Amino acid sequence: MNEIEMKNRTKQFALGVLKMADALPTNRGGNAIANQIIRSSTSVAANYRALCRAKSRADFINKTSIAEEEADETGFWLELVVDAGLLTAAGVKPLLDEADEITAILVASRKTAIATRTLIPNRKSKFSEPLRVPVGLGDAAFAFVFEKLVHRRQQNAGAVRIDSNIEIDLVIEKADVAVSKHSQKLC
Repeated sequence: MNEIEMKNRTKQFALGVLKMADALPTNRGGNAIANQIIRSSTSVAANYRALCRAKSRADFINKTSIAEEEADETGFWLELVVDAGLLTAAGVKPLLDEADEITAILVASRKTAIATRTLIPNRKSKFSEPLRVPVGLGDAAFAFVFEKLVHRRQQNAGAVRIDSNIEIDLVIEKADVAVSKHSQKLC
């Protein structure tokens, strides 16, 4: 499914939920659920459009997470509509199935974006290839980088590029100071 098809799919989903919300009873519970389900379902479509315009991979992942949460929340409200007996299960099932499918698509997109999180190579860079730093490993990641810095220093005694969520250019002399300070903290 391409971007345009997904934009249309999320918009049609929001329109379907809007029509269903109009069919809810106008009592206190029906009104409360109608307000919440309208907000969450329209937010799915709006946030999907926003993630299509993401400025970076991190921004894409963040916006995908938001759209995913809203799709899942809409699924919750649809389940509540059926469980509360406000509408029949047969009338809500197509929307509930669509909420589940959209949630699954967004989860898969987010996981793919996280798994392929790398930087686009800078053609003007004077560095051969970035170091890959495992994200979220704390001191273990730092030890990994330290080992690679030492190896690179032995090879070319110049600057080193580290690839994590962002690109950092380090001059070996400055890195040595930072590494020695950090290694003292670890001991």
